[in-house]
Amino acid sequence: MSTTLTVELTEEVKATLGKAAREEGVSENVFVARALQDYLFLRRFRKLSERMIAESGTSYTDEEVFGIVSKRSASVHPTSFECCVIRRGAASPQH
Repeated sequence: MSTTLTVELTEEVKATLGKAAREEGVSENVFVARALQDYLFLRRFRKLSERMIAESGTSYTDEEVFGIVSKRSASVHPTSFECCVIRRGAASPQH
C-alpha cells in the first residue's frame, strides 16, 4: 500500500532532483522514495549507535556497531531494526 506526500521544493532542488533521477534511470518519485528510505535507515542506525555509546560509555565506529548488531542477531532473535541493519548494510545502503 502506498500513500501520497506533497513536498515543496525550490527550483534549484527540483532541477537537481530531475538530473539525479535521470542519471539513476528512475522517476523522480522513485528517486525521492529511495532517498527518504535511505535517510530514515541511516537515522535509525545513528540513533542505535548513539544509544550504544550512551549505555556503554564507549565510542563505536559504524563498522563496530554493525559488527555488534550482526553478532547479537546470530545469538538472539533480532529486533526489526537489527534485521534492517543486517539486510541493508552499515552506512551505505544499496538498491
